[in-house]
Amino acid sequence: MSRTKTMNLVNHQRRGPLLASSLMLALLTAALFTVLSASGFAATAESAGKKTLSPADIERARGYFTDTELTTHDGRKVRFYSDMLDNRTVVINVIYTSCKGACPMITQMLSLVSKEVGDRFGDDIHFVSISNDPERDTPEVLTEFAQKQGVNLDGWSFLTGPKADVDGVIKKIGLYVENFEQHKSMLLIGNTRTGHWQKIPPNLPPQAIVAKLKEAAGGGS
Repeated sequence: MSRTKTMNLVNHQRRGPLLASSLMLALLTAALFTVLSASGFAATAESAGKKTLSPADIERARGYFTDTELTTHDGRKVRFYSDMLDNRTVVINVIYTSCKGACPMITQMLSLVSKEVGDRFGDDIHFVSISNDPERDTPEVLTEFAQKQGVNLDGWSFLTGPKADVDGVIKKIGLYVENFEQHKSMLLIGNTRTGHWQKIPPNLPPQAIVAKLKEAAGGGS
């Protein structure tokens, strides 16, 4: 817990609420992995890249994450699993554009990560940022936010939509909280071809996140 207390990016909460939130995050992470394992499409880091999911496993994954229709920063209607996750390695996080602290910093850090990934970014590796304040974060607002952070939108989608639909997706990835300003800042890395998923704190050095991302994607360069 001592390490968690030093990470002001991991959660916007303080002291007692931070402890409770950390415990809840651990439970949500365990619950997500349990559901994925039971469905047959979770894999350990050691097995990532060494097997691919069967068509039946992929359909179970689609059923879990859902094909909820959301809207991208450029106004496209997309299905969450089929269009954003399927056959990709992804980094997923939750943001809101009026955030003055963690969200811009994490987005800028991930922009550095995207550059380190090289040509695979926008090919088999994609980033997905979901707004948990969708009523204010319209596609136009999301595009402006992304541009301010220097994001390469060729491999990065910012998502919004009806609040109930967005909340449902965020609950599926284990990052939902009632108060959007206290949202969880953890990063979810997943490879939908192998079923390898893990949550990592966003305050790791960019090089460490790049290493975990490449491990998940398979291949080290």
